[in-house]
Amino acid sequence: YWGIVGYQIIPKKLELVGKWEYFHPDQSPSDDLRTVTGGINWYIKGRDITLMLDYLHTWSHFRELNPGFGRDQFDEIMTRAEFSF
Repeated sequence: YWGIVGYQIIPKKLELVGKWEYFHPDQSPSDDLRTVTGGINWYIKGRDITLMLDYLHTWSHFRELNPGFGRDQFDEIMTRAEFSF
């Protein structure tokens, strides 16, 4: 499951967003993933042209218990451009 919130700093132009995600595929007792995201959306031309920048922090109890699968916490920066026509 996940939850997301957004607040438009400049209406229809600039928006702050926050998201919390939890994923548990139920294959083992500790195989969950959790991610916290903070970002900003810039609506250049309404919703027709949008630029997005997000920072994500993810952690996994499964990887903490099984270090052979990689680090148990990691950070990402993600950018995206959307064009609607």
